[in-house]
Amino acid sequence: MHIIRVDSREPGRTVPYAMVKDQIAQFMQHQAQSQALNRYLQTLQEAADIQGFDLASADPLWLA
Repeated sequence: MHIIRVDSREPGRTVPYAMVKDQIAQFMQHQAQSQALNRYLQTLQEAADIQGFDLASADPLWLA
C-alpha cells in the first residue's frame, strides 16, 4: 500500500512536434529494432532442434 500526497497540479498541455520529434524517432527506431530482433529470434527458434525443453509452455519472462 502506498500513500501519496498531491501538493499541486498542472494542467496538461500540447507539446510542439519540434520539441519531441527526436524522442518520437528514437522510440520508433527502438520499436523497429525490437520487432526485427524478435522476428530473427523466432526464425532461429523455429530452425533449431531443441530437445528436452518445451518453448511453447515456457514462461515468456524467463525467455526474455
